[in-house]
Amino acid sequence: MRLAVHAVRVPVTLPGCAYFAIALVGAAAHVFLACVVSAPLYRPDVPRNQRSLSDQQAQWVLQSIAGGHVTRAEAAEELGVSRAVIDGIVGGRSYRHLSRPTPLPLPRPRTYRGSAETPERRALREAQFWTSVDTSPGEANCWPFRGPLNIDGYGQYYAGRTLIGTVSAHRVAYVLAHGLASNLPAHRLVRHLCANPPCCNPAHLTVGSQRDNMTDRFRLHRDRPGPHAVRTLIPPPPGGWRVMSGDLKELARKALEAEFWRKIDRSGGDAVCWPWMAASRHDFGYGFVYWEGRHTQAARVAYVLHHGLTLACIDSALVVRHLCPRGSNPGWGPPPKWWTR
Repeated sequence: MRLAVHAVRVPVTLPGCAYFAIALVGAAAHVFLACVVSAPLYRPDVPRNQRSLSDQQAQWVLQSIAGGHVTRAEAAEELGVSRAVIDGIVGGRSYRHLSRPTPLPLPRPRTYRGSAETPERRALREAQFWTSVDTSPGEANCWPFRGPLNIDGYGQYYAGRTLIGTVSAHRVAYVLAHGLASNLPAHRLVRHLCANPPCCNPAHLTVGSQRDNMTDRFRLHRDRPGPHAVRTLIPPPPGGWRVMSGDLKELARKALEAEFWRKIDRSGGDAVCWPWMAASRHDFGYGFVYWEGRHTQAARVAYVLHHGLTLACIDSALVVRHLCPRGSNPGWGPPPKWWTR
């Protein structure tokens, strides 16, 4: 007995939405296969974010951030990548084959151009910073930074790197207002109680950890952008906030005079000569210095400073004579009572 099997076509009727769904799935599968074929092969030894920038761009990131020219957020904005990509490059998780530049050494506390900083020079540098801050709103309100801001809105005071070791304006404001010699450790954050990034009011700034910063954001400010009114201001240290002010030209003149007198040994008093201690000497042995736009003898500058004059007050044809007992030594300067023209 033989059995015959015949295929029977049964017509199936589908709704219109089913045809649309089948076509959509087919199109998605086609796009997926095209991406798989065209995508580069995955290499587990090369981090994913390494493939987003060229070696030249990554080297620029390393050098610029190490040199203090840009922040990580500014580098990400310049190259059009995420902050995570920049963090991976700087942190060494990607582009490990590139050379890592040595960070610039930070200045020692209270130094200026390699020498001990005079109080007059320090006062000038601090006053220069506070002129970049608007302190007119009063202690209870925010003091906005007038200089450039980064992508997150924080002030960038580039002279702060040689001043205390950071370019963050609010950290500079905190350190200077409290009279500290140098920047705080990196793990100590300066928090804004007002939630206003450009604010430099020391009464709105306090130190804490990243956990404290997040607590401020979600509990104190309810994750709302600032500025917010600060109900409890930070009390000033004993003696009040150290906010330097004054005429910058006058402060600069005092700083130059203090640095000039520091190069002269006046420890013996007025009865003996005051030797010029700096290395700059004239061909004949006289102390030499750049003053008021020209090079001249140190004894001439000492004379005009003691008498409250300027170099223009003395005719260039006149000389400052040494009447001290050892006047034959041109490297020695006269005490004030022996100065003459």
